[in-house]
Amino acid sequence: MQAVDLQGHLAKYLQEEDRVIPKTHLYDVCKFKQEGACRYVLLHTGSFVCTKKTPMKESLDEIADGGRMQAIGDNCEGLGTHKKS
Repeated sequence: MQAVDLQGHLAKYLQEEDRVIPKTHLYDVCKFKQEGACRYVLLHTGSFVCTKKTPMKESLDEIADGGRMQAIGDNCEGLGTHKKS
């Protein structure tokens, strides 16, 4: 799945250091490239970031629940803190 943020609303979330997923967490918890992979993992400027606590969550939930993406897991509480846009 490819997402494009044309209006720049997500940039502030994706650039927060506390959303960058450590490599061990990416494979052990997020199940990256494995069965049960987390739906909230996004590649941004060379790092994987968690989008669970962002405005993008609702859209990803809808797409995953509708069977339109392969990574449908919801594997942890999420990284970062939710902020209203």
